[in-house]
Amino acid sequence: MISVSEYCKDNILVIPEALSQMQEVVALLQDGQSAIFYKQLENDLVNVEFYTNTPCFVYIEKGEEIITTPSNETFTLGADTAFFLPQGLNLHSDHFSSKHTLTAYLLFFSETVISQYLQTQPKFTRLKSNVSSLSVFHGGAHLKSFFGSIHLLHQQGNCVSELLNIKLQEFLHLMAMHNPQHCLPALLSHLNTMTPKRNLVRLMKNPETLRLTVKDLGWRLLAYSDEPKKLVFAKSWGQPYARSCFW
Repeated sequence: MISVSEYCKDNILVIPEALSQMQEVVALLQDGQSAIFYKQLENDLVNVEFYTNTPCFVYIEKGEEIITTPSNETFTLGADTAFFLPQGLNLHSDHFSSKHTLTAYLLFFSETVISQYLQTQPKFTRLKSNVSSLSVFHGGAHLKSFFGSIHLLHQQGNCVSELLNIKLQEFLHLMAMHNPQHCLPALLSHLNTMTPKRNLVRLMKNPETLRLTVKDLGWRLLAYSDEPKKLVFAKSWGQPYARSCFW
């Protein structure tokens, strides 16, 4: 087992796959790509870059978490708030323990779970563009009861795939029922087709970046097309981007 902070010094946290190795995270129920994890952070944990390999809902039980998108858009999410992360996003997470300990649930939905849920839904308008931001949902007493039942199942060792499937379906129906402002079926049915983008502003301001060799920094910038790379580099560092400096 390793702490998230140690792991993320040299790695992007790919979720859900990497979560089972993290000291601060417990798998409550898991079957393949379908899973429910519980995380508890008592200390500061900042500049965690992660990639969503499976559609995910995060529910903040207590505390506060700041999520930053590849375009450097920032969301501050507090207790009793949930947010949906589609597959294929590179994001940053920050938690400052001076305010509160952070406890949160991470729910991952396999293609089978999503397909079964969508079969229960009437016709809906599909999204026409890629999802690159967060969709924030309200919680409530119904979610507190839901997660209470998840903890009980974990304590009793009742982790069978059929039961996990039912609980994930229940969660989706609860979220849709209490958050009509979002078209949850549309969010779940949409598959991002864009190439994942990293947050260049965060990357260039990270103290660890300053310790990289020129060659290693060049490799880290490969995910960006030339024009956005030049614009963000010039804004962050106050000087023109020269491609020859990195390759």
